[in-house]
Amino acid sequence: MAAESGEEITWEQALASDLVLAPGLANLTTDTTPPVAPDAQGHHPVSITGVTKML
Repeated sequence: MAAESGEEITWEQALASDLVLAPGLANLTTDTTPPVAPDAQGHHPVSITGVTKML
């Protein structure tokens, strides 16, 4: 969380967070449509340190 947000994250904040890094992970199969798709240029979205909010 800290690396992606650029913010200091306490252990308590991380544990209290409702962030789900892989929603529905248990239900994914090889036939599942990916939850994140590339744009028209083939680039996938990425987190940007100091911009991406994690909590």
